[in-house]
Amino acid sequence: MSKLSKSRAARDGRECISGGSQPLWWYPSINEYEKSFIRDWVSIRKRARLSTEAAAGNLNFELQCRHCEKESINSSLLNLLTYPWIEKRVNEGTLNLHGGYYNFVDCTFEKWTLVYRQGLEGGSKYAIKNRSTWS
Repeated sequence: MSKLSKSRAARDGRECISGGSQPLWWYPSINEYEKSFIRDWVSIRKRARLSTEAAAGNLNFELQCRHCEKESINSSLLNLLTYPWIEKRVNEGTLNLHGGYYNFVDCTFEKWTLVYRQGLEGGSKYAIKNRSTWS
């Protein structure tokens, strides 16, 4: 992406295909995965789980998993910002980060734009805008 002149980067996810976020609740300790090939996957998604527990802990298990899957997409987008040339273009406004979530049960696709800025209200580093659902 450092040489491409694209103005958008997208990351999508889906529901109910590969177990999604459910394993994050079955095995809460990353140490249980010490010798497992999915340890890195679990550690990356741990941030999404913690955010879900804080924001959606009062919801039922299915809705918590759906929220966590969407947070995982946002975590992937935020991970792109660890590349200085991507962060620079996002801050300049020449690159937009988009998330998308396909719900196989409802046959809908939800799309949003992630807005990244240090010091947003509430101390957050990102916000969501332009959320829309297609069916």
